[in-house]
Amino acid sequence: MKWMRVLGLVIGLIAGILWIAFGMSRARMMVVIFPVVIQSFVVGFAVVVSSLIAFRWHILGGILLVLESITPIALLFLMASGYPLFFSVISALTLVSGLVFLFSGSKS
Repeated sequence: MKWMRVLGLVIGLIAGILWIAFGMSRARMMVVIFPVVIQSFVVGFAVVVSSLIAFRWHILGGILLVLESITPIALLFLMASGYPLFFSVISALTLVSGLVFLFSGSKS
């Protein structure tokens, strides 16, 4: 179903952009900016690329998005550093995007 793929793409892109925006806002508050920006850009870029992959190949991209959503949940206390709610919400958005792609079916 094409509309489900578009919905998954929109949710995935929003999640990726939020990861990048979070890294930029967190970098403004810290002295050591480079590692924080790189970490958030890598995660955000991975979510955006996985969403684009999922739009073309829904099963592969859906699995990537689900794995990318489980990783921050598993590493929540290591990565969150004071922002567990944000990481939970963004991980949930990424998980929903991956599940939408997985359940979208093979019809386009």
